[in-house]
Amino acid sequence: DTHVLVAPARGGLLAVGLNDHGQLGLGDHESRSVLTPIPFFEGCNDIKQIVCGGDHSLVLLNNGTLYGFGKGEEGQLGLDYTREWDEFAVSPLPKELLLGFPGTVDGEAPLVQAIACGAEFSLIHLQAGQLLACGASDHCQTGRGHHGQTWAPAEVHGVSGPELRFAAGSFHCFAQGSVNDTKNKIRSEPSVADEDYQFYMDRHGDFQKEL
Repeated sequence: DTHVLVAPARGGLLAVGLNDHGQLGLGDHESRSVLTPIPFFEGCNDIKQIVCGGDHSLVLLNNGTLYGFGKGEEGQLGLDYTREWDEFAVSPLPKELLLGFPGTVDGEAPLVQAIACGAEFSLIHLQAGQLLACGASDHCQTGRGHHGQTWAPAEVHGVSGPELRFAAGSFHCFAQGSVNDTKNKIRSEPSVADEDYQFYMDRHGDFQKEL
């Protein structure tokens, strides 16, 4: 809401706006009134997607690598795999995310397909098909079926697949994809389990089939 990231055609990444939590990725907490190059991404021509949350930012590269910076106090950067609070509470410099994700080899990060941000939460779609969520869930916006924080990215049961589409508002999210539920309340017949459905998240934080 208060900061902007721009990827020029010539390469690199520019930032402007408030920076009280390091959300501009410039290594400090000074706000900028003009577009300022982020040194970490200098010369980078591989940026696929940029999303800004309330006080945090995510940058996805074409090779599937995900970076995050800014406020992480609610878990929205998903850095809890490091178990180092002082590192993920606030990160004014870009950090590679998902390192140490369960099931990966030698602590490598899984490849990411797409991303979205709410005010204080993040959604991460892996190339393998899973949708992950992390961050604040006081309104159940992470779809994990509970209130409170999700400190490390965890799978949102109920929707998955390579063609998954999703979006995030400040305190809610929406997803469209294949039925793949083992935990929440979505049910379908096996014959239509691979078809496309729309889902909304109910007040309990469960994804439900759109009627």
